[in-house]
Amino acid sequence: MLFYLNPFRQTVMTPSIKYLDSIQIKGISTGTSFVQNNTRTLWNSFMTGLSLSGRRPDMLYSVDIYPENYFEGFDPTLEFTKWAGVQASEKTAKDSDLDLLHIPAGYYAEFLYQGKASEAAAFYREIFSDWLPRSKYLLDNRPHLAVMGKEYRGEDPLSEETILIPVKKKTE
Repeated sequence: MLFYLNPFRQTVMTPSIKYLDSIQIKGISTGTSFVQNNTRTLWNSFMTGLSLSGRRPDMLYSVDIYPENYFEGFDPTLEFTKWAGVQASEKTAKDSDLDLLHIPAGYYAEFLYQGKASEAAAFYREIFSDWLPRSKYLLDNRPHLAVMGKEYRGEDPLSEETILIPVKKKTE
């Protein structure tokens, strides 16, 4: 079961905790920060490459890789790596113009975000400032994922994407 930000209550509900096997992502990446935010440029470049190759994947992956302890003493000007990609398959493995990223297996808190892509910051803020500190979990140092399937429509208020935050159980 997935949960999402209710626009009337402005609160994140309890997510599902899922174990995900490791996956390979084929795509492109760039260094960015929350202040700099190269997301649109990265995705425009990636999607242009897909259009030219004639591929239209069912699922797109946005992957954020943060340096260890990135969120301690949070500074929005610090850089992290952002990826735009698709899950690697026999077809994409042959693409020499795309890089390969290994996502290790582990537990993730799975949320469903519904709304405009440009308004997702408030949703993430709720996850990190409200849900995570109150949960039985700590942030794990693995890639963060957003999976955009057929229901993803960018700036449409009814657009949906799955947000996967890497977690590990708190030790008592």
